[in-house]
Amino acid sequence: MRESTEDDEVFKIARVRTLTVLPRLDANRKRSVLQFLHESDLINGDKRTINLWEANLTGANLAGANLWLANLTQADLTQADLRQVDLSGANLTGAKVIQEQCEQAKSLKDVTMPDGSKHT
Repeated sequence: MRESTEDDEVFKIARVRTLTVLPRLDANRKRSVLQFLHESDLINGDKRTINLWEANLTGANLAGANLWLANLTQADLTQADLRQVDLSGANLTGAKVIQEQCEQAKSLKDVTMPDGSKHT
């Protein structure tokens, strides 16, 4: 999958399955899925394979998760626990998240904030 592009069928299937399962999971299981995707290099880095654009992460317990370089454009992070989350380089454009949540993150270095501004 790491060699896939957004046009490859395997990429599309992985994205659809990920976005389908997330809303069905409780807070801790959402964190487990994201941690697995991160550790598998499927949501971070230059070869990001699974795009979390519009992902439903409502209420997710993401405390301690590594989401650096993740594309969370228009993701729903309502009431998600972002304490100690590494969001370095992540894209939060249009994401449903409040400032207080972001301030709890471990790192916001180079994050594109929901309003499109760049956090330095």
